[in-house]
Amino acid sequence: MQDYPLSSKHLLVAGTEEILQLVLSTVLQEAGYKVTTATDGIDALFTIETFNFTKHPFDLLIMDYHLSKLSWQKLTEKLDKLRIATPVIIIRNQKSRKSINFLTTRIIKYLETPFSKEEFMNTIRQLVAL
Repeated sequence: MQDYPLSSKHLLVAGTEEILQLVLSTVLQEAGYKVTTATDGIDALFTIETFNFTKHPFDLLIMDYHLSKLSWQKLTEKLDKLRIATPVIIIRNQKSRKSINFLTTRIIKYLETPFSKEEFMNTIRQLVAL
């Protein structure tokens, strides 16, 4: 695998909570990542398809557990059908701890709120280094 400079890593942050999306995007941009945002699951799917086929595809998807209009599970299933196997981080709160069982070809990590900036950035670095 070719090693790309950090600034070439492209991440999508998808979530309905504007403040969380803003904070995560700001932290990632300050760390040198290219960041695109989506407001819900349908917006995320459209954005992923567009960038995957016409521009610079995403190296990592960061999604809210409670993604509206198209759940993160359904979005992941659609991406599997399109053979887009980008790694995913799911941001969830402790109330969302129920086990999730479905088949996918991608790496999925979970971050439970509240989490530290260091924990968040370490998880990002682990997944974009793959």
